[in-house]
Amino acid sequence: MLLFSDNSPLEEFEGAKTTKAASVAYRGMLEGLVPPAGCSVLVISVMEVLTEYFERQFGIYLGDDFCDLGDQLKGVPLTNAACESMFSAVDWSYRRQPNMNIRKRAAHTAIIKNRTFRYLMSLSEEERQEILKKAVSNRSAIESLERRKSAEYATELIKAMEAKESERARNRKKLQNKKDKLLRDIQTVGIWKSVAELEAVVASLKHTKAMEAVKLNIRFHKLHQKGKDCDEGLFKFQKAGHKYTLAELIAHLSELIEMNGEDDDTSVAEDSDLEGISDVEGDE
Repeated sequence: MLLFSDNSPLEEFEGAKTTKAASVAYRGMLEGLVPPAGCSVLVISVMEVLTEYFERQFGIYLGDDFCDLGDQLKGVPLTNAACESMFSAVDWSYRRQPNMNIRKRAAHTAIIKNRTFRYLMSLSEEERQEILKKAVSNRSAIESLERRKSAEYATELIKAMEAKESERARNRKKLQNKKDKLLRDIQTVGIWKSVAELEAVVASLKHTKAMEAVKLNIRFHKLHQKGKDCDEGLFKFQKAGHKYTLAELIAHLSELIEMNGEDDDTSVAEDSDLEGISDVEGDE
């Protein structure tokens, strides 16, 4: 097990081991610990996949000659601490200056993480002034590019917002059409407000017409619930491939009618509650 041996090439990575006091103390605590029972089996089970990953991702085969790749791998960090630190800097920036645009935030983060000002202060006065002079000379071009990019971004953002609003308008119209159709169809069979009325009307209809009438009333009750706590299964026409019989649908509708009780308010729900009224599972 190469990566778990005493001669792992990872030991040779530049800056592989942090010298922070907490890290040194943690490594000291780990040294000399006896590996838990069964860990060798676990290592064997993952090494094949790990080797395949390194070969596919980096073109490196973790064979016996891996130790000879020291020069090629020199400087590779042992952890992703640098990446996590970058995320932390960006997160801090968003909390401190939430309205900064993306390009300025990227430049600001790069300056912080690259310690640009520390580097500038390490230069001689002449070298520092030369760099600052070049930066100032490019200011107009950079500002012009920034304005153009901002305008392009604003245009694309407006287009995206308009497209989203158009989609919402189409959905609202679609839902309204469903509502209007349901209200037209329900008038042909009536809205049953009691179980007795339901049973009386169904008894006078043929099976196909009765199924259609019961389903219409179930759909209407789905609109009529207005956020009431209710078993969503009562609005479905089939479950796990089993299509409910007329008797089962009548039982569901009876429960919905009894749930509404003496509430005579037959107004329908808002448009936001309409979605899915004709998407009942097994709808025919």
